[in-house]
Amino acid sequence: MPDNVGYTPGSGAAVACDEVTYSGDVTKVQLVRLVHVSGAEGSKTLSELSTNPLPTYHADPSVGTAFGPITAPSTVLFTAIDTANEETIQLQLTGLWSGGIGLEASMDGTTWFACAAQSTNADNTLVDTIFSPDRFVVQVVARYFRAVTAPTFKGTVSGTYALRSSKSPINRTDSYLIDADPGLKMPVSGTSPAGYITPIAVSPGGGVVPADGTVFQGSRNPATVGPILIVDTTGYGTVLLQLQGTFTGTITFQVSNDLTSWTNAYAWPTAGGASPTSTATAVGQWVIPAAGRYFRAQVTTAGTGIPIAIAVLKNFSAFFPASNPVVTIQTNAAINMAQFGGQAVVNGGVNGVQSVGGNIAVGAAPTAHPVPVGGWDGTNTRRILTDASSGGVVLGSSTVTNGQTLGRGNQNVTTPASISIKAGAGRLTMLNVSNAGTVAAFLHIFNATAVTLGGTTDVQCYAIPGAVGNFMIPLPDGGMYFSTGIAAAFTAGSANNDNTTFGSAPTLILNFAFI
Repeated sequence: MPDNVGYTPGSGAAVACDEVTYSGDVTKVQLVRLVHVSGAEGSKTLSELSTNPLPTYHADPSVGTAFGPITAPSTVLFTAIDTANEETIQLQLTGLWSGGIGLEASMDGTTWFACAAQSTNADNTLVDTIFSPDRFVVQVVARYFRAVTAPTFKGTVSGTYALRSSKSPINRTDSYLIDADPGLKMPVSGTSPAGYITPIAVSPGGGVVPADGTVFQGSRNPATVGPILIVDTTGYGTVLLQLQGTFTGTITFQVSNDLTSWTNAYAWPTAGGASPTSTATAVGQWVIPAAGRYFRAQVTTAGTGIPIAIAVLKNFSAFFPASNPVVTIQTNAAINMAQFGGQAVVNGGVNGVQSVGGNIAVGAAPTAHPVPVGGWDGTNTRRILTDASSGGVVLGSSTVTNGQTLGRGNQNVTTPASISIKAGAGRLTMLNVSNAGTVAAFLHIFNATAVTLGGTTDVQCYAIPGAVGNFMIPLPDGGMYFSTGIAAAFTAGSANNDNTTFGSAPTLILNFAFI
């Protein structure tokens, strides 16, 4: 019997066959050999299936591969998956975290890029970062796939993944982009599960307003200190928190901008009638301003039982000062205040807050609506006086000198000598000099009660030209203050400890005033 096919043009063909006995009859059966054809056109080769089998697809697993719990940032949730011959990856994540979990794909298992996933619930949005528990379908776009916690990750995540050789049962990944006219005002909206068209809310500035009333829930065994829940409050103004369950221990309300440094946050009980607090030891409800990007309810003192925290994020900024009632004052009502800011309200003579009223004459007793501004010097009530015509502040007393002391000093010999103005701390308010000679002199001012010329260092020095009379030296507004004493001297030199004598006796006069 032939074991191959032979063929000569114009004649019959020899077909490979064999004799087979079937039901007592002997019949010839054609032999067929299955081979695998490979290679380019013109150079194809035939291979036995035993050495070059046909490609096959594996059966989808009925149970997914579990992983976690993962608690560290920048950590791969599971070993990179080889998705050869696969169409989709089904991923389920459970737990509570903040900071996000990124989805990544790679062709070589070394260089990774973000890839998108889609929730299996009614959400049509494709995401490459996951912030809350859910079940997702990931379309295979490269050879390998993995999921990684973000550098800012805080919390715990566990889950399961499974490979599927078929397309996603929900295929909403196709998107079509169109050119938009920048001058066209085009509302953005969508259809809700109930069939209603729902627009996207925007602020007056054009920013998208987050969905109002977003709910988060968490629980924790207080036997260990740690967060019950952590939520990102970006775009929200208020956290409405409810604690329930049976538990003991202390729960602290905290806010943070970086998930590392946490600060206690004030919370107002919705029941009212109580002061704001940063901690709770029993069930209740609180209104908490979103004072940071993140909010958490943290077990800070271990106890027993399991507390459950439910947080609702609201768009509005709430302030609930239950402990600060608003006081309404009737029009023209008479109010008698005994204290202001914890200080007694008095009319003068003792420590306290001065009463406020109308004008009084200078020097008159503070009666009938006084408006003295001053304080108690230990002996009397001192008030700031003003000029009746100009309204300017009058220095010192009401005398002609305004509380100043006037004086003068001379230098009429060749050897310089010091001039004592005040033997204690004071304020120099006027300097006036005259030089009847033709040679210049120097006026030195000292912050001292006693001066040794040539040893004591001056604090001011003024050049006095010759043949000048009534030369006024300008001083700062309010005068020049000296902490120790006030003294002066004329010398022939400008060094700050000068005692140079004059060549001939000068005629120098210093007029001054001080307080």
